[in-house]
Amino acid sequence: MIKRVLQCAGVLAAALLGYTYYHDTYTHTITHIEISTDKFVGKDSVKLVQLSDLHGHMYTGDLTNLAADMLAVSPDLIVLTGDMIDRKTEDTKEVVAFIRQLVSSDIPVYFVSGNHEHSNLFGDRFVDALVEEGVQVLNNAHVVYTKENVSLNLIGIDDVSTGQEQMAVAFNDVDRDNYSLLLSHAPDVVTQYKTIEADLILSGHTHGGQVRLPVVGALVAPTQGYFPYYDKGLFNLSEGQYIYVDSGIGTSQLRLRLFNQSQFSIIEITSKQTRTD
Repeated sequence: MIKRVLQCAGVLAAALLGYTYYHDTYTHTITHIEISTDKFVGKDSVKLVQLSDLHGHMYTGDLTNLAADMLAVSPDLIVLTGDMIDRKTEDTKEVVAFIRQLVSSDIPVYFVSGNHEHSNLFGDRFVDALVEEGVQVLNNAHVVYTKENVSLNLIGIDDVSTGQEQMAVAFNDVDRDNYSLLLSHAPDVVTQYKTIEADLILSGHTHGGQVRLPVVGALVAPTQGYFPYYDKGLFNLSEGQYIYVDSGIGTSQLRLRLFNQSQFSIIEITSKQTRTD
């Protein structure tokens, strides 16, 4: 009797694990983050979509549907925080076509490189193709995004984990009175630099560990090692300063996610006055 109960429990556990694997690897969710600032006034706000770590041919979903879901939330802008291709991706046409679908909506799209763009033999060609499609590449550069009364510094650095970043160049002549948003593929930036003059940092790279355990969290993440701290989610660095680590939409090395569903994020930056009114 006990043996049969254990066998049934084993079958149920295996079925649950199999379902969780399929659900987390082959479907995606949307994570919604809201951050308020006193640098916005009244009802000023900016809504952006962040997509990270697509990994080209390693992506397990449908790119057309993914683009439709991203555009359906009507963002003001879209940011791609690196590793849109995998280091082993040979044909980048599908990824370029996917990003073309985003750009064609007339929503501005911004990109910074990740470590896989640098390790892929066709990485430079891929980034050039993004520029041709109308994507604004912010590798060690910045622009000012404006919307009604809002002026937002959108700053990007090249990949920190491979030593490609030039922080001083990226922040050169930035207006410190504006809200500053930094795009950095790897969250390592906050451990490598003691002072970062950005209100919000958006990163990826970790995949949230790709495989997580309940309560424990991520087991391992690239460049952080075992049981990483900056694995997934929003972290308060200091008063009014945050880093958000998106756990990514794709997979790398193995097409496997567990207790860590593929995702993209909606980040809304709002005025503190809106919350108090």
